[in-house]
Amino acid sequence: MRYILLVLAATLLTVLMVSCSNFVQADPTQVAITPTPTPPGPPDCQLTSPEAPGVHNLVDMLPGCDYAQWFEDNTGYEPDDSYFGDYKILPWDEALYLGFGKARPAEFNGALFARYQSGALTALYQPTEQGFIDMTPDIARPVIHIPGADPTDPAESGGSQWDWGNTYVYTPTTGIMTKHRNLPNVIHAWGLESTTAGLYAAVSSHLGDYETWTGEVFRSNDLGNDWTRIADKNAGVGDYRTYDIIQFNNKLYAIWNDEYGEPCGLAESSDDGANWARLSPFTGYTQCRSRLFIYNDQLLIIGSALDGVLALHTDGSVSTHIFPGFHAQAWAYNPFAIDAQNRLYITADHGRIMRTSDLITWETLAASDREFFTLAYWSDADRIVAGDRGAMGRLWLLDPDLPAIQPPPAPNAVISLDGDDVIIQWPTQTQLSYRIYRSNAPDFTPPVQFFYDATDVAIWEDADVGAEGGATFYQVRSQNTAGDISGPSSLLGKFSFELTPEE
Repeated sequence: MRYILLVLAATLLTVLMVSCSNFVQADPTQVAITPTPTPPGPPDCQLTSPEAPGVHNLVDMLPGCDYAQWFEDNTGYEPDDSYFGDYKILPWDEALYLGFGKARPAEFNGALFARYQSGALTALYQPTEQGFIDMTPDIARPVIHIPGADPTDPAESGGSQWDWGNTYVYTPTTGIMTKHRNLPNVIHAWGLESTTAGLYAAVSSHLGDYETWTGEVFRSNDLGNDWTRIADKNAGVGDYRTYDIIQFNNKLYAIWNDEYGEPCGLAESSDDGANWARLSPFTGYTQCRSRLFIYNDQLLIIGSALDGVLALHTDGSVSTHIFPGFHAQAWAYNPFAIDAQNRLYITADHGRIMRTSDLITWETLAASDREFFTLAYWSDADRIVAGDRGAMGRLWLLDPDLPAIQPPPAPNAVISLDGDDVIIQWPTQTQLSYRIYRSNAPDFTPPVQFFYDATDVAIWEDADVGAEGGATFYQVRSQNTAGDISGPSSLLGKFSFELTPEE
């Protein structure tokens, strides 16, 4: 059966819906059928690379797979060192569907839709997008809806690639991907939600001039063949963008944004999107990009400061839950998962995966120097699937029955110069070793790729680096015998520059 699926993946068809008018609904006569753009490289990731260093409590899902090279082979795009990764994981019976991006959604060209099944990672389709953001199962049909994060299609004459926004529909039983390029003036299709009233799209658009922005909500009743605009900035779904949409408690909720770089808010509709009201407790406190998520009859929204979640209850009340001693991982679009025991997991800063049953008490399941930013629960395998990002990013499996861990404390490190040698030292703690990370820039994203050296003693020397020009930055992390890694020490740095006397 696996051989048959691979054959289908190489002969898929794409249905491209194009409207040449300014109407919202696509003209059904304007239909072009073209071959699906199959990835050019080997479809399966070859297990030929050295195995990655282990992470305590996690199992490498595909040892020997170089995800970054496999992505480049199949897309032609070199992965971004810091932000390449699998941005969405969708379990589907015995398979996992995966959405990879060269970098963050709408940042750089390059996206890849793939499947993991029976120990093989297979490239299925290359969306014409800048990155990948989400996947949504249809409520009534066995298909998957995929929003187009930022189209890279050729521009129309006199226009741009933003004349139309894209959505995709994938049918797992046949392996057919249908592409719709028919959302007028849409720059980013950020989120899709399938309901009994139709398929909703949360987007950011322009008003036909590529300069005046608006958030919008569209609805389709035929799997994306045609769309109707039901809300824009005048309805309260964002003067700038609408970032996500979800159905909860028989109502629709959308994340809105009025100004780029500013915190977002939440809007509510009780009439299938015809009218919207902004909810004041969320205004200015809503993290824009993380997907809305439902847990224990609560709609969860990560706070704009990443230090907690706001929970909307079915009675309309709102509660705030501050994270104890951690923050949610930044730039994580799909950071939540729920296991079979109804426990909630979240990707946290400093390479941690955290778990709770009540949004109050949290425990650590993994602590590493990798930046986990995507989670899902795979019920067929009874495993949490975690993705970390960067050129060394991978996919990992976490057994929910494993006990929680206690990460070691971060070293209190200080830096000094001894001649041209940089000396870093910290108080000694028993049964700990230490990991040194080094970079020419202060950003260690993700830390694993900046690992430089390890030591069992509480002092470390970087010989002759003081004689070099420019800056060198350091972090130190401690590691216990089980392999758990602490958060980073304070950022340390050495700066060298020439003094030029005035003439």
